[in-house]
Amino acid sequence: MWAGMPAQVPALADDSTLGDVDYRDRVEALTGISLRVCPVCREGQMIAIVVDLEAGPMPTIIDTS
Repeated sequence: MWAGMPAQVPALADDSTLGDVDYRDRVEALTGISLRVCPVCREGQMIAIVVDLEAGPMPTIIDTS
């Protein structure tokens, strides 16, 4: 920011509507960066994959070489 220039603050919705907006849409509105698009190829769609780390011990991997 240059001296004498006003700070640019992004306009936010009021608190009553923030609960209805997905966090990915809020990030895109504030930064211009979509969390739904692949950051590498800019074409593919990113999806969330849930991994349950509490499911139990990792399976034993047997080296068959």
